[in-house]
Amino acid sequence: MKPTRFFLLVPVLFVGMLSTPSCTSCQPESDSTAAPDTLVYAVKTLDKVMGACDSLSTEPCATVHIEYFEPTGGATDSVLKRIQAIVQRDLGQYDSPESEGAAGMFDHLSGPERTAALFIEEYSAMVKELPEFVTPWELDITASVHFNQSDFVGYSILVYAYTGGAHGNSASRHRCIHLPSGDTLGLIDLLASDQIDAFAQIAEQQFRTQNEIAEARLSAAGFWFEEDRFYVSKNFFLARDGVHFQYSQYEIAPYSMGQPEFVVDWKTIAPYLGSRFQPLAAAFQTPTEG
Repeated sequence: MKPTRFFLLVPVLFVGMLSTPSCTSCQPESDSTAAPDTLVYAVKTLDKVMGACDSLSTEPCATVHIEYFEPTGGATDSVLKRIQAIVQRDLGQYDSPESEGAAGMFDHLSGPERTAALFIEEYSAMVKELPEFVTPWELDITASVHFNQSDFVGYSILVYAYTGGAHGNSASRHRCIHLPSGDTLGLIDLLASDQIDAFAQIAEQQFRTQNEIAEARLSAAGFWFEEDRFYVSKNFFLARDGVHFQYSQYEIAPYSMGQPEFVVDWKTIAPYLGSRFQPLAAAFQTPTEG
């Protein structure tokens, strides 16, 4: 069995567990010019440990730390339940061939508990098969709200996993939720259907400018777009300065280039937005001088 590489939604295995949920009612800080936050939520943490994990230990060791949020108010009960289900599903996904045999053991678990259990169990199986294997494994997942106003809630799941090798792997996934309806909105909702092609041209200009690409061919700057054709990432998040588009590690570039990203400010993207996002663009655009 070879150490697994974890990307995006990472889950896991279990042996001894130390579960410490800490619930704090919170609203993230926002600047005084922003609209008031809408969703109310509680932050929780889950920690699980296998083995003696300290700096002097030479024994097998695996640690899991998951921080996430649970919605508690600011929307109807049905919407809060939908958001809770989406977050739990995101945190409970596990994509590892080595974990398939153990998955049935934890059908009674869901969300972060299932992910942590599978990660620890996978490490335990590794140690049983290779008793001399003492490389510590680490999984750190944070699901946090980064945008919370004007009827939109955006959250990101940031994942770091080390399962041996020269370095760990990082990944991030962003969600955008329309709070009045509880709908998860993707790229097809962000952009008007008749503006997708036109926006792709604007997006490529922004990508080239912000990544300082002067060459005609993207591959000449080290990017791996198929057939050298730019495409807009479906992984985006909202911010006061505009809409950020982020690519996964290894998706379009080598590890050394991290997770490439570019942003399109609200004024530039406004003409291309779908109907639900147009009021948001209007709220954040800087008034024209004069």
